[in-house]
Amino acid sequence: MTNSYITPSDFENPRKILKWLPKQSEEYWLEGVRNNAFKVFEILRDKIPFYKEFLKEHGVEINDIKNSQDIDMLPVMTKENYLNKFGLEGLLNGKVEDIKSFYMSSGSSGKPGVWPRLEQSNLAYAIFVNFFYTLYWDIDVKKTLYISAMDLGIWASGNLQFHAATYCAHRHRFTFANSGADFSFIYHILKELGSYYDQVIIATYPSWARRVLDYLLDKKDIDLKKLNIKLMLGGEPHTIEWRQFILKKIGHSEDGLTDVMDYYGTSDSGGPGSSTLLSTLIQNLCEKDNLLCNDLFGQPIVPSLFQQNPTLYVEAVNGNIVITYPGQLPLCRYDSGDTGGVIKFSEVIKKLEKHDYDINGLMSKYGYKNFIWKWPFVYLTGRYDLAINIGGAIVYPKDIEGLFFGDETKEINSFKLAVESGEDQKYSFKVYLELKHNIILSSSEREKLIEKYTKIILNKLVESNLDYAAAYDMDKDLSKPDVNICNYREPPFESEEIRQKPLFVKKYN
Repeated sequence: MTNSYITPSDFENPRKILKWLPKQSEEYWLEGVRNNAFKVFEILRDKIPFYKEFLKEHGVEINDIKNSQDIDMLPVMTKENYLNKFGLEGLLNGKVEDIKSFYMSSGSSGKPGVWPRLEQSNLAYAIFVNFFYTLYWDIDVKKTLYISAMDLGIWASGNLQFHAATYCAHRHRFTFANSGADFSFIYHILKELGSYYDQVIIATYPSWARRVLDYLLDKKDIDLKKLNIKLMLGGEPHTIEWRQFILKKIGHSEDGLTDVMDYYGTSDSGGPGSSTLLSTLIQNLCEKDNLLCNDLFGQPIVPSLFQQNPTLYVEAVNGNIVITYPGQLPLCRYDSGDTGGVIKFSEVIKKLEKHDYDINGLMSKYGYKNFIWKWPFVYLTGRYDLAINIGGAIVYPKDIEGLFFGDETKEINSFKLAVESGEDQKYSFKVYLELKHNIILSSSEREKLIEKYTKIILNKLVESNLDYAAAYDMDKDLSKPDVNICNYREPPFESEEIRQKPLFVKKYN
């Protein structure tokens, strides 16, 4: 920590600071990120004229913001009230021609966005990737083959992986290949090179991780379990059932803490958080203890859980995740579009103790006593623009995703949720299920599947989503899922062939 600011450079030597990290108090980290947030405000105040206009529109006098404790007085930025209103040129810290590089977001929540990148932003991401890979997967000791199965080209995810992999390769015995999500390329890379390395890291999206692993498992001349595969996942949420399903596929313990790492990153506001060994342990505990899960998160389903990036100020405002980010397009209290919450470290520990869990003892049992870092926890329940609303209830894809990882649902490749209206303008809750490739059903078989999936989806939603259960109880005709069975790559799944991040919500323009 330098001059009361916490910077990415503080994390450049992971081994050196490992014993130092757990000794720092919660207040140390909370004060540091607030100071960092105030520094972003100062950039906006001094260099972005439109920001003063933005504050004036929201009734905030800029001179009233005197220190980091005043940050919460600032209005929340959104794409609509700030980015789209004022335009790129007027919001940059510098001129358009000063941009060194830019990425594009995938457009999952609308049209693709253009995001300028500072060189130090790319470096910050690379430093944290190296930090986690070193402490979790010992890349400073083990020979590592790294495959990026993220979007290539202009997209943010693939570019960030390239920068991070280059950084790691310059420091360790770390070989990387930017294959993209081309299954045949990944197969040939593993077949030709896999045996030379102690481990293989695959960076990809959860939905593509499952598909590429299924593809590789069909090959008889490579043994995934011998390759010691680790997964770095980002771009979309997944359930704890999904993680356990994947861990089993690649030969790891379902309760393991280190074999799958989740990175919470956004194209517009950086990397607000990452899974840690502690956050994964807490998810595992919640999966077995509904009372603990409800006490921590107010719901029976275990959410995506991260610990906050120790250099960024992250808040929950009215159930939305709000981030302050010092990029070339600086953002102060920016609404990420994700829904969820932020919980202080001390509050999480207090609730764990209430349910008789000794985190120090449990982490020491795993051999990770130095991995208890007092960073806040960030949990995600979904995106408000990637969910459907029916009968007053919000239904997220994650509410039913866990159904499709067992033998009972082995014929299903993917799904989509939608709310549609017919000629009578009555709304209905649609669930589209895509069959796997080469599965052909007769009419009677299709009807039996519809009946089967209507029942199991309804039961799952009533059990896991309290708002949905109330909506269904109030109006069964409106809220009951109308299941549609679709052949492989038939509408509405036709565009998934070219998308690496599938849309689990059917959207309309």
